Amino acid sequence: MSTPEHGPQQPGDWHLHDRRPQAPVPQNPVPQNHGPAPEPWSQPQQEQAVSGRRPLTARGRSWLMLVTVGCLVLMYLVIWLWYSDTHMHDRFVQLPPGQPSEPTVNKAQYRVHQMFVTERFENPDYADQPYVAEAGTVFVAAEIEILRVEEGEHFYCQANLAVKGNRQLEPRSEVYLDHLKDSKVPVDCKSDEIKVGVPYRFVEIYTVPKQFADEIFGIAVQYTGYGAPFQVVQPPLPR
Repeated sequence: MSTPEHGPQQPGDWHLHDRRPQAPVPQNPVPQNHGPAPEPWSQPQQEQAVSGRRPLTARGRSWLMLVTVGCLVLMYLVIWLWYSDTHMHDRFVQLPPGQPSEPTVNKAQYRVHQMFVTERFENPDYADQPYVAEAGTVFVAAEIEILRVEEGEHFYCQANLAVKGNRQLEPRSEVYLDHLKDSKVPVDCKSDEIKVGVPYRFVEIYTVPKQFADEIFGIAVQYTGYGAPFQVVQPPLPR
């Protein structure tokens, strides 16, 4: 019995002798271009140029930087001039003695009837315990009249004491009185009791350093918006 020339030598090797040799795969295949060959690049003509902004030259960048710096300097000067005009100049407008102020931002008119400086107030409740100003200070009492000319959304009475150096001192002292001995008007302002068209008098007491005792201008009144000078109302001259 003859043995076949070609056959499997071991189980599982049935297709071992049937493989066909494969062509080697190139390492860097070159893609095939099936379209027309590209034309070489050339400089576009004038009529083919796309309209748009040209890039800045060195001279243009220098001018842009100069304009930017100039704007910043101008902005700084404007802010500085506004600040100096608001905080470094005289912010008070002194009115003649006895003249009332113009209507304020909260629609009220101020008048000062009298003002005096003292170092002590008699205490009606405790005669042996008068109110004495602390060392280096004095009391300043001002009798003020407020007249509301019309209703406003928010009303408040504000009466600061104007002294030299663009300073304003708020009413603040340890004196608690219902009224002064020579006046029946209440001490301190009560905004809820002030009615439109009805004059309201009250007394404010301030604690003032002695260095300002001879440099008191009057009562500062804010009659316009922020940044405008304050009107200063002073009492009439003694007769």
